[in-house]
Amino acid sequence: MSNNCTNNDSISSQDTCKENGCSNSPESTKPAVAVIGAGPAGLACAQTLLDLGYKVDIYEMSGSVGGMARSCEILGQTVDLGPHRFHTDEPLVKDFWAGNLDSSETVHKERLSRILYKGKFFSYPLRGFEALFQLGLLESARCVLSYAKSTLFPRKEPTFEAWVSNAFGHRLYEIFFKTYSEKLWGIKCSELSDQFARERIRTLNLSKAVIRAFIPDRGKKERTLVSTFIYPAKGAGQMWNNTLARIMRSGGGVHWL
Repeated sequence: MSNNCTNNDSISSQDTCKENGCSNSPESTKPAVAVIGAGPAGLACAQTLLDLGYKVDIYEMSGSVGGMARSCEILGQTVDLGPHRFHTDEPLVKDFWAGNLDSSETVHKERLSRILYKGKFFSYPLRGFEALFQLGLLESARCVLSYAKSTLFPRKEPTFEAWVSNAFGHRLYEIFFKTYSEKLWGIKCSELSDQFARERIRTLNLSKAVIRAFIPDRGKKERTLVSTFIYPAKGAGQMWNNTLARIMRSGGGVHWL
């Protein structure tokens, strides 16, 4: 099966913005900037620089935009490379989102995340009673003891494995985090930087997850525990195709390597 992860026709048919008659203002005295990669960070950087009056060219070797947040056409269906929920309290990020994706192009969804372990589905974020009965008393006891050990004797190395083990206990790390993360990033968790965990899990740990499973949330939630989110109606890639179109309208150059 081949994955056709390419831009929509209105974008992919244009090799570069310059070749289609658009260019930055000749009066601009600001230096030209090359942006490597047309993923979310690269596209956001390019659009911001264009808004500030810089001349910008983007270079991308995959033939598509969005990076790991792109959408692919498989057997006539739009498929996202994993779920990419949008939730933020940062006004600048909200403005960027709104500037590239109209409200009519989005849907609000209730979060429904599950982890498959030994033939059973577990809710994520953790639900106390469910986890207890699904794992069984013996396994649950092992997880609690493992977390207690990690709390008393935290690991010091700056790795994903150490950070998650400290936050959830090594046993839960092995059950729910290790295999998935290594498949996703293609790197052993013992070699992956703890920054990946800090950015995605932030202040969540086992004790907070259990407390929130029994006591309703009050006040600000951790990002990992957000229950509703915004999603592009036509898949995550819709956001980045729209961003690329905006960049090209603003005079940005796009080069497929």
